[in-house]
Amino acid sequence: MADDRARYLDANPAAEALTGYSRAELRRRQVMDLTPDTIPERGWGLYQELLRRGRLAGEHTLCHKDGTLVVVEFVATRVEPGCVLTVMRPAARRSEAREAMVVPAARARARGGGRSS
Repeated sequence: MADDRARYLDANPAAEALTGYSRAELRRRQVMDLTPDTIPERGWGLYQELLRRGRLAGEHTLCHKDGTLVVVEFVATRVEPGCVLTVMRPAARRSEAREAMVVPAARARARGGGRSS
């Protein structure tokens, strides 16, 4: 959760694992602090768009505490003035889930298992 100035208000254990920062560390940071140096304007621009629209979903790159980059899918909703709730997950999970469904289906089609007679 964050406020309208993009300061973290709270974080759950999943956010801690995803970012590498503890809840206390996140509460001393802003959302843009986790945006890679190469795209700082993107982080603030997305946040401003979220505040205008009230809801935003998509992909974004976060900088983990250890310096690695993590691409995440997110859905952010302004639940009330001064409070934004964001749900994130690694984007790789979506790709892995898609591959888990598509690859076996493609193999079955290649073997002729996906065709009807």
